[in-house]
Amino acid sequence: MKLATPPEQLVPAPASRGGEEAAAREQIDRLGREIVSLQAKVTDVEDRYGVDDLHLSVSISYANSLLNNRHVCE
Repeated sequence: MKLATPPEQLVPAPASRGGEEAAAREQIDRLGREIVSLQAKVTDVEDRYGVDDLHLSVSISYANSLLNNRHVCE
């Protein structure tokens, strides 16, 4: 059928999407790198939070023991 159709009636073939696909692949790769970076930062914050929480718990316990000591509060 294509051979019998005049060229002005044919729909042009879609242009190659190689440029769009390459740009999309680049964005996906960049997002992947950003996710890895953010996960590393979250792990670091979680590690520091654990240590800070331990220090705070020990400090609260020490302050409570001082406040409950009648020799200190007099």
